[in-house]
Amino acid sequence: MKDLYKKHEERFGKVTSRIYSACINLGVLNLHSFVYNDIKKRITPSSKAILDIGFGNGLILWRLAKDMKKRGIDLYGIDPSPEMLKIANERMAKNKYNVNLKLGSSRIIPFKQKFDIIYTSLSYHHWEKRESAVPYILSKLNRNGSFIIYEYDKDARTRFNLMHGHMISEEDFDSLSFKGFKKIIKKSQHIIIVEFKKLENLQTKNKKPLININKKIKNQKTK
Repeated sequence: MKDLYKKHEERFGKVTSRIYSACINLGVLNLHSFVYNDIKKRITPSSKAILDIGFGNGLILWRLAKDMKKRGIDLYGIDPSPEMLKIANERMAKNKYNVNLKLGSSRIIPFKQKFDIIYTSLSYHHWEKRESAVPYILSKLNRNGSFIIYEYDKDARTRFNLMHGHMISEEDFDSLSFKGFKKIIKKSQHIIIVEFKKLENLQTKNKKPLININKKIKNQKTK
């Protein structure tokens, strides 16, 4: 089995995956509830497919599954941990929810179709090579689609500062700007929400690789 983790990314094996699932009620559940409600608000009549990157134990997808089944929306999820995949599949099986779960990562999305909403919750801070991972993910969006990142806000002074190494600051997104996408940053108490919204007037006839605008400008200055 191919190892989907990069060298310095936090790994969830057999023991750590079970511990994470058992301890989720100690605080993470609040963020999961926020993400669940926020995703529901973003769904439109034209929404057909949603992807969760780094689904962990599958709790958010599990909560969405009941609602989306009635609305005819397909749910997908990827995670680099075989153990997390096992836990999430067990959760879905108990309620007979049809959610498409596979091993994958921010660099490897093993689904051919594109998505209306792609989101990641408490996963982005683990990623290496973010500047290449994000445009890859954006290429998987349908017209008017959005990629949303949910993390604990490093700049907020709360009890979650004990998790400082697992938090993100608004400054961490300063270098990310992509042509054809609008970056929207919002904060809600101790949570930071970063959305890359695909613009309606994006030209798709001449398909070219997405370019990090900030990185391009920096390179031009050094020449």
